[in-house]
Amino acid sequence: CKLALGLDHCQKVGLEPMIGRLWYADARSMETRIVGISKKTDCPVCSLRADQIVLADPETLACATSLNLADWRQRLADGQPFTLLDVRQPTEWAIGHLPDALLIPLGELMSDEAQLEKLDPSIEVLVYCQHGMRSRTAAQFLCDRGFNALSLRVDWNAESLAG
Repeated sequence: CKLALGLDHCQKVGLEPMIGRLWYADARSMETRIVGISKKTDCPVCSLRADQIVLADPETLACATSLNLADWRQRLADGQPFTLLDVRQPTEWAIGHLPDALLIPLGELMSDEAQLEKLDPSIEVLVYCQHGMRSRTAAQFLCDRGFNALSLRVDWNAESLAG
């Protein structure tokens, strides 16, 4: 958790990054403890030293800047081909989703290569979720695999989805 502040900051203020350890805080009893976590041999991050870990800038995670609903509506009006991909969970989908969207939860998209076969790499993919974190992750994942994918920011109040 301290690495989220950046390694340089941690070193400047004398904090040791908690790589390989988890700080556990029980809010009910106010007890804390540090638990050691074993490295996974197949994890590309676990094998790195603390000074080799670079945290990504969230603004650079997608192939291009994120889109908003006005951009989505303009693409619809212009007749531009795209795939609308919802990476939320089925329970979130059941509450509401954008018309003509394809549901592939983020975990399934990233862990099951067969899910990529549902997408046409020659057509732009607009990815959305609840708050934008999963859609940016999915857009970057797809970009890394040759898709032209963008994160679509959705304001889930009824007024923004109308029209």
